Amino acid sequence: MVKNDNPSKRSWIKEIGKVISILANIAVICGIMIAYLQIRQLNKLEKTRIAIETLKQKRTDHFLKAFTRLKTIRSSDIISKYLEGEPRITLIDDLNFVMSVFDNIAFLYINDLADKSVLGNAVYSDMEEYSRMLEYVSSSYMSKSINYPKDFRENFDILLNILRHQSKEKNNI
Repeated sequence: MVKNDNPSKRSWIKEIGKVISILANIAVICGIMIAYLQIRQLNKLEKTRIAIETLKQKRTDHFLKAFTRLKTIRSSDIISKYLEGEPRITLIDDLNFVMSVFDNIAFLYINDLADKSVLGNAVYSDMEEYSRMLEYVSSSYMSKSINYPKDFRENFDILLNILRHQSKEKNNI
């Protein structure tokens, strides 16, 4: 009996096996990189979705009415009318509600839980205006009892400072 063990045939099969193994490893590495890119894309989409959902709070009737009332008080200099009885409670409720919405937005922005470019572009001017409203209400000689505590507006102030800095950088370019 003649043995048909050709050593060159075996080495050829081993070489093909090595090439297939290398190609399989490359395919696995490519699959991991594609999965990583898809996860990053999904995270970006989720952050954008969260930003848009959060900004819907700014478009509710309740927010728009509260914000408009606060703007009216500031622009018409009728704050004394809002410092007694029921109007005072409405003023405080409006201040608290608007601050709550801005605080939610600031929290998401600061902690990078939502798309920063969407949030920053959508709220900067309103936050600047609200900041001036807070200063006006707090500095009014008749409204010393309606002073919005700094610790309740910490996230708001942090985000406003970040957005101011970004705005200055854009203007300097």
